[in-house]
Amino acid sequence: MTARRLAAALLAGALALAAPAGAAPSARWQVSPPAPVVGDVITARLALDLPPGAEAEWAGVAPDFGGLAVAGVAPLAAPGGGEAGRVYTLHADLPGAYRLPAVTVPYAGPGGAAGRVEAAAVSVTVAGAFDPEGPPPPPAPARGPVALPLPWPVYALGGAAAALAGGAALWLWRRRRPLPAQAPPAPPPAPDRAALARLDALDPDALPPRVFYGALSEIARGYLEDRFGVPARARTTSETAAGLKGHGDGVGAPVAEWLAGWDLVKFARLDPPPADARGALEAVRGWVRLTAPGVPDPGEAEERGA
Repeated sequence: MTARRLAAALLAGALALAAPAGAAPSARWQVSPPAPVVGDVITARLALDLPPGAEAEWAGVAPDFGGLAVAGVAPLAAPGGGEAGRVYTLHADLPGAYRLPAVTVPYAGPGGAAGRVEAAAVSVTVAGAFDPEGPPPPPAPARGPVALPLPWPVYALGGAAAALAGGAALWLWRRRRPLPAQAPPAPPPAPDRAALARLDALDPDALPPRVFYGALSEIARGYLEDRFGVPARARTTSETAAGLKGHGDGVGAPVAEWLAGWDLVKFARLDPPPADARGALEAVRGWVRLTAPGVPDPGEAEERGA
């Protein structure tokens, strides 16, 4: 009996030594697609592995993604229920190398236990896109040398003589015939009238979503540049939003949000319902009328009333 008890104790000790230890808490970035191009929706998952019963404390956790624009943030569900991280929806306006920053997330466990998990920084390279609808165009074929006619000096002298003769004849004709008075050029239309005319020509029911929202973005950017002096035609959405910070809420706040949402339709190929397109058209038309020359800015009107 004593030998059997001793063998059982040795077996239990060996099994305890061979049992694997619990996994240490950790965090990591997961990026998809692995090779994005300009226009793709980039999904960055901050996945956490916490001890049983522990909960992450997200207050104060706000990663800075540099040149990547943040389109949305959502919780990441764990396989067994509960929250296991965050999901950030990103997109890039320009190709280049970007960086998902290193992030530290504190957590609290049962019985007053606390700790931190750290996710290392991850590099993301966004490639350029020649054509969103197809492969890049093939290179132009090489051209050989062009043969010139042998008597080119004779042709050059003959052309110069013909040009001189034609110029002399034109000069004599103008001296004999007085030039008619030219009417001054018509002034360009006001920025609000030009924008409203272009908006009236848009039909959201007859155009694909990408074409319609692209035209609506061009009209809004042109009105910003012609009416308020914000160079929005040749700038990205992030740069345009930064240039609108000095204007009132009636000018900058709605346009910055509209341009960011329309970029998702143009580049991420979202397909909003037709009712959203008609609502966007009416919202832009009302904004142009509200900010037309002679109509005070809503922020300025509130300050005068105060």
